[in-house]
Amino acid sequence: MNFITNKKLFVFSLALVMYFLFLYLNADAFHLEYTFIGVIQEVLTLPLLVMLLLLLGLSLKRTISERFSFINYSFWSLLLLMVCVTFTVGSFF
Repeated sequence: MNFITNKKLFVFSLALVMYFLFLYLNADAFHLEYTFIGVIQEVLTLPLLVMLLLLLGLSLKRTISERFSFINYSFWSLLLLMVCVTFTVGSFF
């Protein structure tokens, strides 16, 4: 049963990538040190890291089942998430 469509998967992936992009920009460029922003970052970062891996697995499964078709949202979701994982893991080292 399909609870999440390819378009929803792409939208969730795009939102997740945007969160990590804003997290990077805040750490590198903006340097906002408001308490509320710090709390939101601390509360959301670990669950969204887990969600990043789950969405990556789901989009990989969908992309393989659709035979790597470039016109499907799942392929572009996989591409976005792979770039996000690369930069996220790379930022730890």
